[in-house]
Amino acid sequence: MKLDRIVVAVDNSSASRDAASCAARIAMVSGAELTALAVAPGAGASAGSRMSPLDLIEAALGREPFAEFPGLSFEVAGVHGLPQVEIGRYAEHRKADLIVLGRKQRTRSTRLFLGDTADAVIRRSRIPCLLVPPGQVTFSHLTAALDGTDRGFSVYDQAAGFARACAMKLDAVSVEPKWTGEPAALSGQVWSARTEKLAAMINSRTPRGRSAPQGSGSCATDDRLHVRNGEAVEEIVSVIAEVGTDVLALGFHRGGPPLVVSTGSVSRKLVHAAPCAVLSVPF
Repeated sequence: MKLDRIVVAVDNSSASRDAASCAARIAMVSGAELTALAVAPGAGASAGSRMSPLDLIEAALGREPFAEFPGLSFEVAGVHGLPQVEIGRYAEHRKADLIVLGRKQRTRSTRLFLGDTADAVIRRSRIPCLLVPPGQVTFSHLTAALDGTDRGFSVYDQAAGFARACAMKLDAVSVEPKWTGEPAALSGQVWSARTEKLAAMINSRTPRGRSAPQGSGSCATDDRLHVRNGEAVEEIVSVIAEVGTDVLALGFHRGGPPLVVSTGSVSRKLVHAAPCAVLSVPF
């Protein structure tokens, strides 16, 4: 992944302001140009009643956006319409390499749903999206969640490019199923052919000596790949906590209507469950 232009979507929420600060830091480190985009409702409103781009950004970020980042190359833009449609449309028009969005906190009663703007944007976007949780503005460690397929390899390549551009540590995690009746001594010690292929791919991109599987079968690892056995979402979230992941990269299927998380894909569940930022790579 190259980072020449970043688009960050802003509104009046605190999550949006944290996302804007995060995007500015990434732009400073990577040398990318940054666009702060605000989307106001009312595509049919008269021209005289529409807010200007400066008014939209000022309402979200203040009179001097990004003043704390001297030397940052940025612009502001405002459009009217539905945010879940216009954010991706604008980013494609500007040939952006990354869309940054804030992740709002959800209450217990709404934690099984992902029917917000961020979810709608990543379901439509042809561009990788970074979802930033409240309070997180810096990153140092990225973990790519991989399934061993060829599409999974493309997720790793995109994650590696993002990590290089942002000067982040990079590793990966893959989860194998637990087979009924499998001896405990073998669980996690014998990798599937797909996982072996995945480890070889990662080592070929960053040559390192592979270590023997460690632990009691719950987690095998080499220098860059963590291999778990069990339920995918649970195991990946566990690895995030153990290694101190700041950003989880994953592949995401485009399309489809808003869904209840419990009936969605593993990636959709991880977008909701991950306690860190999430980089979604569209398939």
